[in-house]
Amino acid sequence: MSRILALTACLLAIAFATSTWIWWPRETTDTTQSQSFQQPSSLRQDSANNRTSNRADSPRENYGDVDVTRISLEPAKNTNQTKVLRLQLRGLHRKNPWTSPLHFRFGDSSRGINEPERSSPVSIDGLCLITLPTWWRDNTLVTLQVDGDSNGYREFRYHKRNKLDLSQRIVVDVQPIASLTGTVTNGRGEPVEHARISAFATKSNQPFGNSIATTSTNNRGCYSLNAPPDIPLLITATAMQANALWPQVALRVTDNGQLRADLLPAGQPTQLAVEKAIADCDFKLNDAAIVTGRVQWPDYAPIAGAEVRFSGPGSTRLRVSRYAAINWQPNGSLVACGIATTDNQGQFTVPTNSSAQIDLAVVSLTHAKIVGELFTQGVVAPHESLYTVPFPVTLRAVHKGQLVPYAHMLMEGMRPLRAREDGTLNVVITQGAKVRAEQGSLRSKWRFVAANHLKQTVDLTMVNQLSELHVALEGDIPVHDATFSWRCEDGRASTDLLHRKDHDEPFQLWLEPGRYELTVGPTSGDRNASFLLPIVRNVDISKPRATTRLKLPSKFGGYLSLQVLDENGRFVAGNCKIRGPDGKIRPIRMHLDGLPGAFLAETSNCPEVLTTGPYELIVNLDNQVTHKRYFTILKCKTTTVVLRL
Repeated sequence: MSRILALTACLLAIAFATSTWIWWPRETTDTTQSQSFQQPSSLRQDSANNRTSNRADSPRENYGDVDVTRISLEPAKNTNQTKVLRLQLRGLHRKNPWTSPLHFRFGDSSRGINEPERSSPVSIDGLCLITLPTWWRDNTLVTLQVDGDSNGYREFRYHKRNKLDLSQRIVVDVQPIASLTGTVTNGRGEPVEHARISAFATKSNQPFGNSIATTSTNNRGCYSLNAPPDIPLLITATAMQANALWPQVALRVTDNGQLRADLLPAGQPTQLAVEKAIADCDFKLNDAAIVTGRVQWPDYAPIAGAEVRFSGPGSTRLRVSRYAAINWQPNGSLVACGIATTDNQGQFTVPTNSSAQIDLAVVSLTHAKIVGELFTQGVVAPHESLYTVPFPVTLRAVHKGQLVPYAHMLMEGMRPLRAREDGTLNVVITQGAKVRAEQGSLRSKWRFVAANHLKQTVDLTMVNQLSELHVALEGDIPVHDATFSWRCEDGRASTDLLHRKDHDEPFQLWLEPGRYELTVGPTSGDRNASFLLPIVRNVDISKPRATTRLKLPSKFGGYLSLQVLDENGRFVAGNCKIRGPDGKIRPIRMHLDGLPGAFLAETSNCPEVLTTGPYELIVNLDNQVTHKRYFTILKCKTTTVVLRL
């Protein structure tokens, strides 16, 4: 009996404890959730009515007469967070801040997105904060275009398609300019329309290089020129022929590039400043002594459209346009030189100084190629010259009695020429030359053609006597164009640009049996091929009319672009060399027609493809100060090195 009473007492105690735990009052907040989640302010209880402030905005569900509000316990995302790209203008003049906003536009061609143009202000130190569009994400290829135009600076446009790195600034170099105004008249005080005004940088009172600023006069002979400030300049005025289209097109330069024959050029040294515009920089162009001439065939028929080069004394040549230049002499005088074009009567007229000797030579014909150089005439103004050009020789590529269109015409010591669609080519041969025709596996024998004042037609009969060489470029980057240069052990050599339509098909060359050194190099034909590193291989072609196959692994490098600027954003000239990944120092050619390593006062590009890797750039300026910069050449990209002094 006692055991039953004890058991009953234990059960009652357990039941009382359980009911007490169930019904005991406790806090409504879940402590585990309160430690890991801070309730959003929009869901905090209102102290006045103890209700959720934005309850009406919460999703609701209806369970009979009970209205239940679902509250998400996930943290709210900040959708108003914006990303900002920083763009830095470099080269601002200390006396002239940038005052206009920059206009920019974003796009993504892969998704068909093209944002409307927006603008953003520039700070006093040249920093512009550009807000990125909401669709931008990391590792997204974005097209960014930025346009800038401010008083006292050249207008610029930055355009690039790349992935944006928000941790880095985009640096854009700007060029400060100052204004120069004046008039150009002739010796009788009449305004000279279409006169070209050019600015050349000078060093030790001697001008050099190409013009760094140019404009034209209006119908009143007035001009306004913007040029770099704070550097010595030579401002020149040259009378030019009018461009027939200039009234319909808004052109800053309104001439056709050729000199007028009745007026001589003039020049004035000056130096501009951003804080003060220079006015009344006037020019008076004196009358020229005229040299006239006529270009004709041996039967006295005129040659229209022939280009006649004329040049006079002078130690420095200043290029005004493609057809016009000025020879600067140490005494400061200017001599006109350039190219004149004959009219329908074969007539030409060129300006020169009185009693000065100039050299005349025909350098180009409309319907015939000149092989070699025609003789040069030295004349003293005033003078009337007669220039007789030998008749052109008609070369015909023939195979089995049929003319071969677009055949290559090879001449010793010259680049190959190409026949027309009808298989013919007209050439003016100044001296004897060996000629032959090639097309595919067809080749003619060498034939000597002499200069003659009689009309000639020479047939170059081609036969199939060549072997075919297939060159396959293997790699993950497709190449459709490449330059192929070969040199045979017997001394023969040639260079040609080859094209293939498909990445899988080989390039095709036709060669005679023999041992060759083959070089496959870059070309400007397509973008990928322009970054191709030269490949050199020895090839042995032993069997005639057979096919030799060669596989070459393609490798790619990058290009170097150099800008050397002083503290005011002006370009500086000098020399440079590089230390490559192999540790060797060597000069590089910055201009195709310049000395190795020499660069002008402008943006200079190295035409040589450099292998990828780290480099050291060593720049020597005229003041014998050496500057060094480190850069990295990347595959299939142009690396721009900006050296600011």
